[in-house]
Amino acid sequence: MNSLRLQSLILVLAVSASAAGAADYTGAFLETTIGARGLGMGGAFTAAVDDASATFWNPAGLARNRGKGIVATVQPRSLDRKQSSMAGAVNGRGGLGFGFAWVHAGVDDIIARTGSGEPFGTIDNTEDALIFALGVPVNPRLAIGFAVKTIRHEIAVPGSGPSSGTGRALDVGVVYDLPRETTVGLALRNVSGRVSWSIERRSG
Repeated sequence: MNSLRLQSLILVLAVSASAAGAADYTGAFLETTIGARGLGMGGAFTAAVDDASATFWNPAGLARNRGKGIVATVQPRSLDRKQSSMAGAVNGRGGLGFGFAWVHAGVDDIIARTGSGEPFGTIDNTEDALIFALGVPVNPRLAIGFAVKTIRHEIAVPGSGPSSGTGRALDVGVVYDLPRETTVGLALRNVSGRVSWSIERRSG
C-alpha cells in the first residue's frame, strides 16, 4: 500500500554574521546534496529519508535505517568541475543509528587572467566536508538526530599565497509519524555555523 509522505521544508539557518560573506563560497558546494533519491525528489526528502544519505538530509532518519548501507554519488559540473560524495550508515536493530559522509568538489587549472585578459597562470580550487551523525529513536513515532560537520575550502591563485576557509556547524533533525501513514520531518542545518578564512598575501 502506498503511503502518503508529507514533506516539510528544510529550514536552513544562516551562518553567523562573521561568516556570512565567506559562506557564499565555503560550503556552497553542499547545496547539491547527496544521493540520487533526494536529487530526484527535488530536495523534498526530509521526512522520507531512511538510508545512509540521512547523514546529510536529516540525521533523525538514521534511526529509521536498518542494517548497513553506503550511498555514493559522482556529479560532473560546469567548467570541468567535479563533485563526488559518499555516505555510510550503521543501525543494527533499529535503535541508535550512526552515519558519516564525505563530500568533495574541485577544479584544477582554471586560467587566471589579468585585467586586460592576458593569462598569467592557473587557479586550483578544492572543497571538502566531513559529516558525522547520530539518529536516536525516542519512541515508536518520534526520532531525533544530530550531525556535526567540518568544511575546508582551499584556493591556490598565481601571484599570491594559498587561501583557505575552514568551518564547522551542527545539524538537528526530527522525524515524526502521524496517523494514516503520514510522516513529518524537519531539519535545521548549519546551527551555530562558523567559517574562518586564512589568506596569505605576498609582499611587494
